[in-house]
Amino acid sequence: MHKIKKRRLKLRRHQEVKQEQPALSFQRQVARLFHRLGYRVHRRPATHDLGVDLVVTRSGQAAIVQCKNWRHPVGPAAVRDLYGTLLHTGADLGVLVTPSTVSKAAQHFAEGKPLLLMDGPILRLLLDGLRP
Repeated sequence: MHKIKKRRLKLRRHQEVKQEQPALSFQRQVARLFHRLGYRVHRRPATHDLGVDLVVTRSGQAAIVQCKNWRHPVGPAAVRDLYGTLLHTGADLGVLVTPSTVSKAAQHFAEGKPLLLMDGPILRLLLDGLRP
């Protein structure tokens, strides 16, 4: 019985790592994008990151970046979380990046706030424009 539990635990850990890979891969892709746009990029460890995946800086300005590798539209809750984190960290700008779309309610919440919402079409445009 003990061997079976160990084997299940090992299998479960392997599955968790496989599920996390796409998110980490997306974060790396976004980090490369910001680097190619001329920003210094600092990746944050996944634990205790307050939802901040990257901190990007240029010309004395700092932005926090949240990468949401979601298939469904990003809603207002994620944007509210980003705004709260922006206020907590004191960064100049909060950036949410997703290959999906951003809901109208989330866009409405972001209006007038130092938030940039980069959805799939914008992301593809930037990535295509930077290809050699």
